[in-house]
Amino acid sequence: MRAKLVAFAGRERRDQRKAAQTFEVALRSATGPERAAAQYGSAVVALALEQPAQAASWLAQARETLARTPGAQPDHPFLASLDTRIVLAREGAEAALATLTSAAKTFPDEPELHQLHAELLLRLGRNEQALAYLEDLMALTRSDTDLWRLLADARAALGQTGLAHWATAERYALLGGWAAAVQQLNLAVRDSGLTYYELSQIDARRQHFESELLREREER
Repeated sequence: MRAKLVAFAGRERRDQRKAAQTFEVALRSATGPERAAAQYGSAVVALALEQPAQAASWLAQARETLARTPGAQPDHPFLASLDTRIVLAREGAEAALATLTSAAKTFPDEPELHQLHAELLLRLGRNEQALAYLEDLMALTRSDTDLWRLLADARAALGQTGLAHWATAERYALLGGWAAAVQQLNLAVRDSGLTYYELSQIDARRQHFESELLREREER
């Protein structure tokens, strides 16, 4: 996790090169899991710098290090996710989905892999499949902002404009953006395709968000 935070510390190329230097220094003395973490971080940075072949090499080294480390797990969800993203960059979404499907058998309950699965389905234009997959996930957890974002994307891709705005509103609400959430629900109710039941639910959520917005303003 520390390596991941360092690798994603900035989006500018200078930030990524600085992260690469940090891992390079760590690799001079690190052993065991710490060495695997630095190799993983190097792979993340290489992929961000559009060097997927180098990223694949670092990832292979991280797995080799773990395999040689007594008591360490030979794989990790972060490595599986990165492997999928490397395959995506090198071979495309279809191959990446196959890689991810295999990894999911090892880590069936990993949220990051669930999110990546939905992203790949949307990238492949399998919008109905993505929507069904996301709705199954949402039945288990409704507090993941990334899942709400993807759900909004899936609904928008299927022309479900009102429901897409509703999903976006829920994401904003989780982030504490009550005003933005209310605005999204005001947009949602303009969709003439919504059912009476959906409109009723949206109205109830809007009242809740408005009360939270009022409470927030009174506390300032």
